[in-house]
Amino acid sequence: MLLNDAQEDARFADVGSVLNLQILSVLCVPFVVKGVVRGAIYLENRFRSGAFDDEDLEIITYLNDQVAIAFENAGLYQEAIKDGTTGLYARNYFFGRLDEEMRRAARFQKGFCLMLIEVENLKLVRDLYGHGVGDRVLLEVV
Repeated sequence: MLLNDAQEDARFADVGSVLNLQILSVLCVPFVVKGVVRGAIYLENRFRSGAFDDEDLEIITYLNDQVAIAFENAGLYQEAIKDGTTGLYARNYFFGRLDEEMRRAARFQKGFCLMLIEVENLKLVRDLYGHGVGDRVLLEVV
């Protein structure tokens, strides 16, 4: 959205903040990740109509694309380090973090405690009743 004068735009006729703050120029570009709007870059100018032009829109759109990529990468990273069923950290990530925490405890000369829970016969439950039942058992434990 590129507006030269928000005060004259009918879409903002009932928007108190635009009217009260006497916002003139508006430049707003939503960023979309996997087809879902996750936010927007919004710029406003109260001092001059037409403060933004097509070149500004092009720059903000480019910046916006980079933000969308960063959000998508963050989501992919979360998917990569967490188990889809339980939401717990995956084994490799867990051991990396465990190593970090053990080093931190040693560096600050603090105690360290770790509790592990093993679900006995989970493989047998999955073999007999299927992965869906096994997943429900895990979720009950977690």
